[in-house]
Amino acid sequence: MVGDERGKLDPGSDLEPGIVATSRPGLRLAVIGTVVVLLLLVGRASGLAESISPESLRALIASAGVFGVLGFVAMFSVGLLAQLPGLLFIAVAVLAWGREMGALVALGGSIVAVSVSFFVVRRFGGRALTELRSPLLRRMLAQLDTRPLRSVIVLRAVFGVAPPLNYALALSSLGFRDYLIGSAIGMAAPITVAAVILDAAL
Repeated sequence: MVGDERGKLDPGSDLEPGIVATSRPGLRLAVIGTVVVLLLLVGRASGLAESISPESLRALIASAGVFGVLGFVAMFSVGLLAQLPGLLFIAVAVLAWGREMGALVALGGSIVAVSVSFFVVRRFGGRALTELRSPLLRRMLAQLDTRPLRSVIVLRAVFGVAPPLNYALALSSLGFRDYLIGSAIGMAAPITVAAVILDAAL
């Protein structure tokens, strides 16, 4: 009896382990939105955003020696959470390792970075978008429910590692397996194309 009552009282009992359970999706979205805005404001006020460039990041990676790849992946992961453009890190990879190897490192870093975003946002936001009652939003998310893998592949092919897309997918009903596989497949082509263009331009 106690177990049954606890299941009824716990609206987040069907969530993945570690997800914060709450019946207020609007509040969770507001908290995440506030954190994103604060990160942007801190970046602008400190001048950090303006001081970051492909050349400065490449120099930092070069100084890390054999740990450069790990440093790159860590910076990429933190950068996406802080809403920095993914193209910046692809440019860094091309500058540091050349076109072919840079594209591979950028793709690997992208997969890790979007995965980190997924777990962090899902941990604090749960599946807040699915709990909102907006008919328009439900129609937009319907494809993620019926064709999750194909939807992620298409979205990644169009928007790449765009931070807003990472947040939206993490707050949807999407499972991590479809998110990971779809992201890896969908990002391969745009990252390769970006690496070729950046190699010619830089």
